[in-house]
Amino acid sequence: QTGPATLGVRPESLRPGPGEGAALQVSGAVRFVERLGAETLVEIEVPAGQGCPQPQALTARLPGTHGFAAGQALSLSALAEDLLLFDANGNRWPSAVPLQSAA
Repeated sequence: QTGPATLGVRPESLRPGPGEGAALQVSGAVRFVERLGAETLVEIEVPAGQGCPQPQALTARLPGTHGFAAGQALSLSALAEDLLLFDANGNRWPSAVPLQSAA
């Protein structure tokens, strides 16, 4: 398929740090942290320019308890098989679609 696409990733597919072999790596400032016991939700604000035309909030669902704090810089990563592509109408592209940078 060709044309504009939206990149998506499920919160449980994101991991802190650069991630070896990661296809997606973004950094931003922590907006909030919610510790739920068995897991931690952390939302970062990804500034425009990291593949995003405008700032974007991104939530990660991490196993266990993490000590992140609001305002802290945090990098998140995901593997290629965990990335989802959607066309301009919101239809999901097949998972086998190779990822290419628009740059």
